[in-house]
Amino acid sequence: MTPNEDTCAAHETALVSKALGVSTSTDLAAHLAGCPACRRKLASYRQMRAGLLCGPFAAPDESIINRMIRVVAVRLSNARPRRRALQPLTR
Repeated sequence: MTPNEDTCAAHETALVSKALGVSTSTDLAAHLAGCPACRRKLASYRQMRAGLLCGPFAAPDESIINRMIRVVAVRLSNARPRRRALQPLTR
């Protein structure tokens, strides 16, 4: 991580709080003033929040749920197996 990424990661919780309308620190405001990436992320969080609040939502059709389950199962079965870590030799 670059120093700027470290700073951005440190502000992640505050970004979410700000997107939710919770008061945040002046430190975050200063960071946002100089960080276009975090401003874009904040805008994205606000957009997600607005989308979630626009409900009501209808329950998905059972056929859609079943199709999603099949797709995930196929992807998991086609996934490469994880390599196991080498174990030390013991005698």
